[in-house]
Amino acid sequence: MPRKKHFVLLLVLFGLFLSLPSARADYPYATNSMWADIPPTIDGQLDDIYLNYGPAIVWYITPTSPHIAGFNYIYLLNDAELLYVYIDLLSDNTSETEDMVLFRLDTDNGEESADTYFYHNREMDLGSTPPGLDFTHAYEFSTSPNGNYNHVKWEIQLNLSSMAYNPGPGDVIGYLFAIYIPFAPQYYYPSNDYSTLSPSDESTYNKLRLASEPEPDFTTIIWCIILSISVISAIILTYYLTKRNLLFK
Repeated sequence: MPRKKHFVLLLVLFGLFLSLPSARADYPYATNSMWADIPPTIDGQLDDIYLNYGPAIVWYITPTSPHIAGFNYIYLLNDAELLYVYIDLLSDNTSETEDMVLFRLDTDNGEESADTYFYHNREMDLGSTPPGLDFTHAYEFSTSPNGNYNHVKWEIQLNLSSMAYNPGPGDVIGYLFAIYIPFAPQYYYPSNDYSTLSPSDESTYNKLRLASEPEPDFTTIIWCIILSISVISAIILTYYLTKRNLLFK
């Protein structure tokens, strides 16, 4: 009987361990980026690295014709040094010189901001303090896995250390996105309501928590150990029964 009690207690403790929350739980912020185990190539293409994680933001807009009302997708990844942003702008199915996509960041935690934005085929960086953001980008006007027609796509790689307060994994960044499409309204994410979001007021920006490198999944490790023990036990038992000529009797 004591052995049975010990066995039941071990099962209960193991069940409690399995019920512990995952190391990658959501945070109480509007947006979370995902940890980039493999850095994406900055070429303007929506590749499997982004698709495997899924979009961080799904943004529905209703521009005027001939632009397309529907969902647009923003993917956000980071590692210890870089932030990766991919904007799949399915609503902008025309390529005009007035097209613009803006990604504005709170560069020094509440007082100054800087813009990185695509304006047709030119890039601009409006620095504040310190001047300039260290980033590279790539633009495409072509199809993507989200839409089989030509549309605007923009990819950015930002060096986090170029921001004044040098944010890293686990830190929070203020940000907003804006879309300017000719003959259509201007769109801001997360809100077009200037009482709650203003491009000139960093305190109204949305919050992005940078992902931290995930900890090992101990549940998977334990199951691997259990499986290994089971396999080894089966091998030992088979060997023992074979030696005693009991296996096939």
